[in-house]
Amino acid sequence: FAEVGTMMIFFLAIGNVFAYSKRLARATGIIYSSLGSIDRVFEVFDLRSNLDVSGSTEPWQGLRKEICFEDVSFSYPDSESEALRGVSFRVKRGERVALVGLSGAGKSTVLDLVARFHDPSRGRISADGQDLRSLQPGDWLSRLAVVQQRPFLFQASIRENVRYGRPDASDEEVLRACEAARLGEVLARLPHGLDTPAGEGGARLSGGEAQRVTIARALLKDAEILLLDEATSALDSQSERLVQLALEKLMEGRTTFVIAHRLSTIRGADRILVLEDGQLVEEGSHEALLARDGTYAKLWRLQVGEPVSSTTA
Repeated sequence: FAEVGTMMIFFLAIGNVFAYSKRLARATGIIYSSLGSIDRVFEVFDLRSNLDVSGSTEPWQGLRKEICFEDVSFSYPDSESEALRGVSFRVKRGERVALVGLSGAGKSTVLDLVARFHDPSRGRISADGQDLRSLQPGDWLSRLAVVQQRPFLFQASIRENVRYGRPDASDEEVLRACEAARLGEVLARLPHGLDTPAGEGGARLSGGEAQRVTIARALLKDAEILLLDEATSALDSQSERLVQLALEKLMEGRTTFVIAHRLSTIRGADRILVLEDGQLVEEGSHEALLARDGTYAKLWRLQVGEPVSSTTA
């Protein structure tokens, strides 16, 4: 019996060693598979901006008068052609300006330069006479809000995604921003309301709902300068109407740059800038540009199905 007991203890010990060996092997596999992700995380941490911030010393107190592009040209790295060439215009505080043109005309480049993701190759961009390069980047970016074609949402709750616009906001302020962004009915329908997970990139929400979450975030941030890049182009007609209503609320009293391929959505802009091959070729109101019968009028007729005259073709 002693020998049997010894054998039983031996086999139990072997079983325990085998079980822990399996756990150790599994943990080792997880660690090694995570090393690649860790390397990518540290690559992001090690990234450095290619902007020259050595002269960025002036604190920014907010826009009082205008944003001005002065003979601005820009080339992307490793590109032989210029994305913008000699572009000049002024945008007054509180003005809504729409950027129109074919793909590759330079519309998104203008927004990138306003956000100071890049600096001009030539010329300068100023706010109230101060070159953006003289401002502290954090001060400038804190005054901007961006709504893009593809909503950028974290794998977190709707509440956390909206609060990212202003982390110290109260639950009441988050809810008011959601109501203003036309999310009230959506939250009432969801079983967990604001605590509903948005999913990776907003995968658990429809396109219109996810877009309105980003608008609520911008409303909560209360930024004075808005950059709207094709915010409704990927939506169906019903979602587009709701998002457009939310955007109207968002744009109230704010300096706004809007890119839109659907010209019907920007008819109410204070001014429309028409870009072609990186150059500003026309500017004015919707009615004035139609009367001019130039590039904008041609684009408008193509969208509404009217025949294009031979003089503008």
